[in-house]
Amino acid sequence: WLRESGTPIRAAWVASFVTPADWIPADSAVYLTTASLRTPMSSGLIGLRPGAEADSVLAALGGTLRTWSEVRTLAHEHAVAP
Repeated sequence: WLRESGTPIRAAWVASFVTPADWIPADSAVYLTTASLRTPMSSGLIGLRPGAEADSVLAALGGTLRTWSEVRTLAHEHAVAP
């Protein structure tokens, strides 16, 4: 939607899964995809601070850590899938 709207993106932020009141620049966060959680829209995707926070949640839930670039690619692939 953002690409199609032509609206320039100045900043993107995500809430930390561990501390939802803390916002992280989207391109600085890491993202965990896991089947262990029920998430909005069934994405299984959560945002985390890199380092100890991400490592501990990955150890607890399993899954795959991804970068912002990887998440954007996944989202685009999902959006254009038949």
